[in-house]
This record gives sequence, structure tokens and C-alpha cells, in this order.
Amino acid sequence: FPVPPLPRRDIFVIGATPLATAPQMAAASVPSAGQCIRDMATKNAQRDPDSAPSFLRLAFHDAATKRSDGQGPNGSIRFELTRNENIGPSLRQALQFIEEIVGKCQVSWADAIAVSGAAVVEALGGPKIDVPTGRKDVTMEDAENR
Repeated sequence: FPVPPLPRRDIFVIGATPLATAPQMAAASVPSAGQCIRDMATKNAQRDPDSAPSFLRLAFHDAATKRSDGQGPNGSIRFELTRNENIGPSLRQALQFIEEIVGKCQVSWADAIAVSGAAVVEALGGPKIDVPTGRKDVTMEDAENR
């Protein structure tokens, strides 16, 4: 059956796509916080594959807990480098790079540590591990044996 012709203004509205504003265009070109972290950690792991285990260890030590009350990655590892389980130069070196990520990506220490650990696994041929962002940092060390 025949389709009735549309008035000219309807054709324009149907075929028009709204133009993005400058802030929308800028936001679309800026990577998400998680992607910013992944990009920086991946580039670092590709440039220096020997540093990858330090990032993975850092993520594990920040997240590891014996508690079941929702505690986990919170950035406290940066205050806990004198504990026996965290001794060694590799964690300090990894934290120096994490500090760059925190500054450039404008993210929490907890997010930078957790996402970096997952990113280096993928960068060196492991599976992609999706790690959501939005963690809050603590301002002091966690209790021992937590």
C-alpha cells in the first residue's frame, strides 16, 4: 500500500542527528578511569615485563584479607611496606609507578592497584580480568592479620 508523503519538516527531523557539544566530544575522547589505568599499566608491562609480577603481588597484598565483611582492595598497602610479608624493593618500585597512574588518571590508589594487577596479566598473555572502579582509599594501614 502507498506510504503517504511526509511534510518536509518531518523528513528533516527524522534524518537529522543532533550535533554533539564541545564538552560531549571531549568526554567521548577521554578514556574511562579504568581504561586509563589499563593503558598505562599495559604499556609499562610491555616496556618492562620483569616488573609485571610486582604489580600482581601489589594487587594481591592490597586485596588479601581473612575477613568476610566486604573488606578488600583499599590502597592500604602503601602504608604497610615495613610488614614482613611486604618487604622487598619490588613493591616500592611498583608503588612509584602506581603514583604516576593515580596522578594522571585521577583515580584512587585502590583502583589503580587493582586494575593494574589485572592489566599486567592480560598484557603478558593471560586472560582479561574485568575490574570495576570506584573504590575508596583508606588513609592508614589496615590492622595486621586482617
